[in-house]
Amino acid sequence: MREPALVTLPMYDLAEVAGATAALAAALAGAVTAAGWPARAAPTAFATHAELESHWLDPTVAVTHSCGLPVREALAGRVEALGTFVWREVSRTDGWYRTVVVVPAVGGAERPRDVRGSVPAVNHPQSLSGWASLGWALAGAGLTAADMGPALLTGGHAASLAALAAGTAGVASIDAVTWALLGRLRPALVARLRIVGHGPWVPATPLVTRIAPPVALARLRAALATAVVGPDLADVRATLGIEAFAPLTAADYGALDPIVAAAEMVLPRLGTHALRR
Repeated sequence: MREPALVTLPMYDLAEVAGATAALAAALAGAVTAAGWPARAAPTAFATHAELESHWLDPTVAVTHSCGLPVREALAGRVEALGTFVWREVSRTDGWYRTVVVVPAVGGAERPRDVRGSVPAVNHPQSLSGWASLGWALAGAGLTAADMGPALLTGGHAASLAALAAGTAGVASIDAVTWALLGRLRPALVARLRIVGHGPWVPATPLVTRIAPPVALARLRAALATAVVGPDLADVRATLGIEAFAPLTAADYGALDPIVAAAEMVLPRLGTHALRR
């Protein structure tokens, strides 16, 4: 008998939400199985973005949680988006959300344009929330690459916030779900920072599956949507801040193209991750 396919949620590296994340993954695996594709939840841990990207393309994975920008770039034509979680007080009901642009609380910046000359903290150049949304916000404030210091690559949103708090960076764009969780779980850190703007409205981080899965995409989407709002996940939803599941397709992430173009003007990636057409 073939091993069940995997359902994974490599979402947030916070010990306080690990149990809820595992319970959610188990419920989603049960939903995928009920839809006709035998699956089991599996824990995940990755040291690098390359390892994470390899996991997103792993043929043994049925459903996993990706970043939105790779769906438009490195994963384009190689995975299908199923949808995204609707996050309490963060997402619109259609599953779109926007980042928070933050600075050290002790500085004088009140708006994104006030960060001229600052070092931007970027979690990864393939991050929609940490790179593209920040570049878009800075471009919208009239700033250019010449106005900014060299980017500090931090490897994660929490590390970007720590860099701001330590004074080694002056501005960052943070995933709004991460910001909400840290506000509740790491209040001392968040208290040292201040929101001065927002990124663009974008489709939130998607659950993805392989191209041409053995179960119809509509059936998978319906199964996931039903599982997420199940009464048995009430405590999980409360812990993670999830309200529902909104269906999306890979085509929805085409909305990122002009955002990426704007970001490249202020925080250039030197062409190393150009869009795949």
